[in-house]
Amino acid sequence: MLLAPRPTRCPTNQPLGAVHPFLIARFVLEPGAIHVWCAPVAASEFARGRLAALLSADEQARAARFHFHRDRDRYIVARATLRRLLGEYTGVAPDQLILRYGPHGKPELDHPESGRAIQFNVSHRGEYALYALALRRRVGIDIEPLRAVSEAQRIARSHFTHLESRLICEATEEESRERFFRIWTRKEAVIKAVGTGLSMPLNEFQVTDNPERDTSWQVVRVPSQPDAAWAVCDLTFAERYRAALCVEAGPGELFFGRVQTADLSAFDTLGLRPILA
Repeated sequence: MLLAPRPTRCPTNQPLGAVHPFLIARFVLEPGAIHVWCAPVAASEFARGRLAALLSADEQARAARFHFHRDRDRYIVARATLRRLLGEYTGVAPDQLILRYGPHGKPELDHPESGRAIQFNVSHRGEYALYALALRRRVGIDIEPLRAVSEAQRIARSHFTHLESRLICEATEEESRERFFRIWTRKEAVIKAVGTGLSMPLNEFQVTDNPERDTSWQVVRVPSQPDAAWAVCDLTFAERYRAALCVEAGPGELFFGRVQTADLSAFDTLGLRPILA
Protein backbone atom coordinates (compact mmCIF):
# COMPACT_ATOMS: atom_id res chain seq x y z
CA MET A 1 0.00 0.00 0.00
CA LEU A 2 1.27 3.45 -0.88
CA LEU A 3 1.41 6.14 1.77
CA ALA A 4 0.95 9.79 0.80
CA PRO A 5 0.85 13.08 2.71
CA ARG A 6 -2.46 14.89 3.03
CA PRO A 7 -2.61 17.81 0.60
CA THR A 8 -1.69 20.60 3.01
CA ARG A 9 -0.90 24.25 2.38
CA CYS A 10 2.79 25.08 2.35
CA PRO A 11 5.00 27.69 0.64
CA THR A 12 4.88 27.31 -3.16
CA ASN A 13 8.48 28.32 -3.74
CA GLN A 14 9.97 25.09 -2.36
CA PRO A 15 11.82 22.86 -4.83
CA LEU A 16 9.90 19.74 -5.78
CA GLY A 17 12.53 17.58 -4.10
CA ALA A 18 11.67 18.96 -0.65
CA VAL A 19 9.96 16.57 1.77
CA HIS A 20 6.65 17.53 3.33
CA PRO A 21 5.92 15.92 6.73
CA PHE A 22 2.12 15.43 6.70
CA LEU A 23 0.92 11.87 5.96
CA ILE A 24 -2.30 10.12 5.01
CA ALA A 25 -2.94 6.51 4.09
CA ARG A 26 -4.95 6.76 0.86
CA PHE A 27 -5.08 8.52 -2.50
CA VAL A 28 -7.90 10.95 -3.12
CA LEU A 29 -8.21 13.22 -6.16
CA GLU A 30 -10.27 16.29 -5.37
CA PRO A 31 -11.98 18.30 -8.15
CA GLY A 32 -9.55 20.90 -9.46
CA ALA A 33 -6.47 19.13 -8.07
CA ILE A 34 -3.65 17.65 -10.15
CA HIS A 35 -1.37 15.03 -8.62
CA VAL A 36 2.13 14.61 -10.07
CA TRP A 37 4.28 11.64 -9.05
CA CYS A 38 7.97 11.12 -9.73
CA ALA A 39 9.36 7.58 -9.68
CA PRO A 40 12.66 5.88 -10.49
CA VAL A 41 12.72 3.53 -13.46
CA ALA A 42 15.46 1.34 -12.01
CA ALA A 43 14.68 -1.90 -10.17
CA SER A 44 16.45 -5.13 -9.35
CA GLU A 45 16.23 -8.00 -11.83
CA PHE A 46 14.07 -9.94 -9.38
CA ALA A 47 11.70 -6.98 -8.94
CA ARG A 48 11.45 -6.42 -12.70
CA GLY A 49 10.26 -9.98 -13.17
CA ARG A 50 7.48 -9.47 -10.65
CA LEU A 51 6.62 -6.06 -12.06
CA ALA A 52 6.38 -7.46 -15.59
CA ALA A 53 3.65 -9.82 -14.35
CA LEU A 54 1.45 -6.77 -13.68
CA LEU A 55 1.47 -5.74 -17.34
CA SER A 56 -1.15 -6.68 -19.90
CA ALA A 57 -0.33 -8.96 -22.82
CA ASP A 58 0.03 -6.04 -25.23
CA GLU A 59 2.30 -4.17 -22.79
CA GLN A 60 4.48 -7.24 -22.39
CA ALA A 61 4.62 -7.60 -26.17
CA ARG A 62 5.68 -3.97 -26.52
CA ALA A 63 8.39 -4.48 -23.90
CA ALA A 64 9.74 -7.44 -25.86
CA ARG A 65 10.10 -5.29 -28.98
CA PHE A 66 12.66 -2.94 -27.42
CA HIS A 67 16.09 -3.46 -28.99
CA PHE A 68 18.10 -2.50 -25.91
CA HIS A 69 17.64 -4.25 -22.58
CA ARG A 70 17.95 -0.96 -20.70
CA ASP A 71 15.01 0.55 -22.60
CA ARG A 72 12.94 -2.59 -22.08
CA ASP A 73 13.66 -2.68 -18.35
CA ARG A 74 12.80 1.00 -17.89
CA TYR A 75 9.54 0.59 -19.80
CA ILE A 76 8.53 -2.37 -17.62
CA VAL A 77 9.21 -0.48 -14.38
CA ALA A 78 7.53 2.74 -15.57
CA ARG A 79 4.44 0.92 -16.83
CA ALA A 80 4.11 -1.24 -13.73
CA THR A 81 4.43 1.85 -11.53
CA LEU A 82 1.65 3.50 -13.54
CA ARG A 83 -0.58 0.49 -12.93
CA ARG A 84 0.20 0.47 -9.22
CA LEU A 85 -0.55 4.18 -8.88
CA LEU A 86 -3.81 3.84 -10.81
CA GLY A 87 -4.67 0.84 -8.67
CA GLU A 88 -4.30 2.92 -5.53
CA TYR A 89 -6.59 5.65 -6.88
CA THR A 90 -9.26 3.32 -8.27
CA GLY A 91 -9.16 0.41 -5.83
CA VAL A 92 -8.65 -2.02 -8.74
CA ALA A 93 -5.80 -4.53 -8.67
CA PRO A 94 -2.96 -3.28 -10.93
CA ASP A 95 -2.99 -6.36 -13.15
CA GLN A 96 -6.78 -6.09 -13.55
CA LEU A 97 -6.81 -2.53 -14.86
CA ILE A 98 -7.97 -2.23 -18.45
CA LEU A 99 -6.43 0.51 -20.57
CA ARG A 100 -7.79 1.63 -23.90
CA TYR A 101 -6.02 3.84 -26.41
CA GLY A 102 -7.17 6.84 -28.40
CA PRO A 103 -6.62 7.20 -32.16
CA HIS A 104 -3.17 8.70 -31.52
CA GLY A 105 -2.17 6.23 -28.81
CA LYS A 106 -3.06 8.14 -25.65
CA PRO A 107 -4.02 5.64 -22.91
CA GLU A 108 -7.21 5.93 -20.85
CA LEU A 109 -8.75 3.88 -18.07
CA ASP A 110 -11.60 1.68 -19.28
CA HIS A 111 -13.39 1.20 -15.97
CA PRO A 112 -16.79 2.36 -14.72
CA GLU A 113 -17.36 5.13 -12.19
CA SER A 114 -14.11 6.54 -10.76
CA GLY A 115 -11.91 4.83 -13.33
CA ARG A 116 -13.41 6.77 -16.22
CA ALA A 117 -13.31 10.01 -14.26
CA ILE A 118 -9.55 9.79 -13.73
CA GLN A 119 -7.43 11.26 -16.51
CA PHE A 120 -3.72 10.54 -16.50
CA ASN A 121 -0.53 10.82 -18.50
CA VAL A 122 3.00 9.50 -18.13
CA SER A 123 6.46 10.35 -19.44
CA HIS A 124 9.75 8.62 -18.76
CA ARG A 125 13.25 9.49 -19.88
CA GLY A 126 16.61 8.76 -18.34
CA GLU A 127 16.37 7.77 -14.67
CA TYR A 128 12.85 9.02 -13.96
CA ALA A 129 9.20 8.68 -14.83
CA LEU A 130 6.58 11.36 -14.18
CA TYR A 131 2.86 10.70 -13.77
CA ALA A 132 0.04 13.26 -13.83
CA LEU A 133 -3.52 12.49 -12.62
CA ALA A 134 -6.66 14.62 -12.46
CA LEU A 135 -10.44 14.26 -12.37
CA ARG A 136 -12.41 14.85 -15.58
CA ARG A 137 -9.77 17.08 -17.15
CA ARG A 138 -7.18 16.01 -19.66
CA VAL A 139 -3.54 16.21 -18.60
CA GLY A 140 -0.23 15.88 -20.39
CA ILE A 141 3.28 15.64 -18.96
CA ASP A 142 6.75 15.52 -20.48
CA ILE A 143 10.28 15.06 -19.14
CA GLU A 144 13.61 15.51 -20.91
CA PRO A 145 17.22 15.25 -19.70
CA LEU A 146 19.19 18.42 -20.36
CA ARG A 147 21.75 17.80 -23.08
CA ALA A 148 23.39 19.46 -26.04
CA VAL A 149 21.18 19.56 -29.15
CA SER A 150 23.23 20.53 -32.20
CA GLU A 151 20.10 21.12 -34.31
CA ALA A 152 18.22 23.14 -31.68
CA GLN A 153 18.06 26.34 -33.72
CA ARG A 154 17.01 24.52 -36.88
CA ILE A 155 14.31 22.64 -34.96
CA ALA A 156 13.12 25.90 -33.41
CA ARG A 157 12.91 27.66 -36.78
CA SER A 158 11.04 24.71 -38.32
CA HIS A 159 8.66 23.72 -35.51
CA PHE A 160 8.28 26.60 -33.02
CA THR A 161 6.45 29.89 -33.43
CA HIS A 162 8.41 32.86 -34.75
CA LEU A 163 8.71 34.41 -31.28
CA GLU A 164 9.77 31.14 -29.63
CA SER A 165 12.36 30.58 -32.36
CA ARG A 166 13.74 34.08 -31.89
CA LEU A 167 14.01 33.57 -28.11
CA ILE A 168 16.21 30.53 -28.74
CA CYS A 169 18.29 31.80 -31.65
CA GLU A 170 19.13 35.15 -30.02
CA ALA A 171 20.15 33.69 -26.64
CA THR A 172 23.59 32.65 -25.42
CA GLU A 173 24.50 28.98 -25.82
CA GLU A 174 23.54 28.09 -22.24
CA GLU A 175 20.35 30.16 -22.30
CA SER A 176 19.45 28.71 -25.69
CA ARG A 177 19.63 25.15 -24.36
CA GLU A 178 17.52 26.03 -21.31
CA ARG A 179 14.91 27.81 -23.41
CA PHE A 180 14.82 25.03 -26.00
CA PHE A 181 14.00 22.34 -23.45
CA ARG A 182 11.55 24.55 -21.59
CA ILE A 183 9.63 25.21 -24.80
CA TRP A 184 9.99 21.63 -26.07
CA THR A 185 8.69 19.99 -22.87
CA ARG A 186 5.81 22.46 -22.68
CA LYS A 187 4.79 21.74 -26.27
CA GLU A 188 5.07 17.99 -25.74
CA ALA A 189 2.90 18.29 -22.62
CA VAL A 190 0.28 20.22 -24.59
CA ILE A 191 0.01 17.74 -27.46
CA LYS A 192 -0.08 14.85 -24.99
CA ALA A 193 -2.90 16.51 -23.05
CA VAL A 194 -4.87 17.25 -26.23
CA GLY A 195 -4.25 13.66 -27.35
CA THR A 196 -3.44 14.38 -30.98
CA GLY A 197 0.26 13.59 -30.89
CA LEU A 198 2.50 15.16 -33.51
CA SER A 199 -0.41 15.31 -35.95
CA MET A 200 -0.90 18.80 -34.44
CA PRO A 201 1.91 21.10 -35.64
CA LEU A 202 4.05 22.44 -32.81
CA ASN A 203 4.05 25.92 -34.32
CA GLU A 204 0.24 26.07 -34.17
CA PHE A 205 0.36 27.24 -30.56
CA GLN A 206 2.70 29.30 -28.36
CA VAL A 207 3.79 28.23 -24.88
CA THR A 208 5.89 31.21 -23.82
CA ASP A 209 6.30 34.87 -24.67
CA ASN A 210 8.93 35.77 -22.09
CA PRO A 211 11.07 33.06 -20.40
CA GLU A 212 11.97 35.45 -17.57
CA ARG A 213 8.31 35.58 -16.49
CA ASP A 214 7.58 31.84 -16.79
CA THR A 215 7.30 31.23 -13.05
CA SER A 216 3.81 29.76 -12.76
CA TRP A 217 0.87 28.70 -14.91
CA GLN A 218 0.59 30.09 -18.43
CA VAL A 219 -2.59 29.95 -20.50
CA VAL A 220 -2.13 28.33 -23.93
CA ARG A 221 -4.45 28.85 -26.88
CA VAL A 222 -4.71 25.89 -29.24
CA PRO A 223 -6.48 26.90 -32.48
CA SER A 224 -7.59 23.36 -33.28
CA GLN A 225 -9.21 23.15 -29.80
CA PRO A 226 -11.27 26.38 -29.67
CA ASP A 227 -13.69 25.03 -27.06
CA ALA A 228 -11.02 23.95 -24.58
CA ALA A 229 -8.83 26.03 -22.27
CA TRP A 230 -5.31 24.87 -21.47
CA ALA A 231 -2.68 25.89 -18.92
CA VAL A 232 0.97 24.83 -18.80
CA CYS A 233 3.67 25.06 -16.13
CA ASP A 234 7.24 23.92 -15.60
CA LEU A 235 8.19 21.17 -13.15
CA THR A 236 11.67 21.39 -11.62
CA PHE A 237 12.24 18.13 -9.77
CA ALA A 238 15.86 17.06 -10.46
CA GLU A 239 19.11 18.52 -11.69
CA ARG A 240 19.86 18.08 -15.40
CA TYR A 241 16.18 17.49 -16.22
CA ARG A 242 13.39 19.70 -17.49
CA ALA A 243 9.71 18.82 -17.35
CA ALA A 244 6.34 20.44 -17.99
CA LEU A 245 2.68 19.80 -17.24
CA CYS A 246 -0.39 20.79 -19.27
CA VAL A 247 -3.91 20.77 -17.83
CA GLU A 248 -7.31 21.21 -19.46
CA ALA A 249 -9.73 23.83 -18.10
CA GLY A 250 -7.10 26.22 -16.83
CA PRO A 251 -4.73 26.17 -13.84
CA GLY A 252 -5.39 23.87 -10.91
CA GLU A 253 -4.09 23.10 -7.44
CA LEU A 254 -0.94 21.10 -7.99
CA PHE A 255 0.50 18.46 -5.63
CA PHE A 256 3.76 16.56 -5.98
CA GLY A 257 4.86 13.22 -4.59
CA ARG A 258 7.81 10.86 -4.95
CA VAL A 259 7.84 7.08 -5.18
CA GLN A 260 10.99 6.05 -3.36
CA THR A 261 11.51 2.66 -4.96
CA ALA A 262 9.76 0.53 -7.54
CA ASP A 263 10.45 -2.79 -5.80
CA LEU A 264 7.24 -4.61 -4.87
CA SER A 265 8.44 -5.20 -1.33
CA ALA A 266 9.05 -1.48 -0.66
CA PHE A 267 6.77 0.66 -2.80
CA ASP A 268 6.85 3.66 -0.48
CA THR A 269 6.70 7.40 -1.06
CA LEU A 270 7.67 10.76 0.34
CA GLY A 271 4.13 11.85 -0.40
CA LEU A 272 2.08 14.67 -1.84
CA ARG A 273 2.52 18.35 -1.11
CA PRO A 274 1.28 21.55 -2.76
CA ILE A 275 3.71 23.23 -5.16
CA LEU A 276 1.57 25.71 -7.10
CA ALA A 277 -1.52 27.60 -6.01
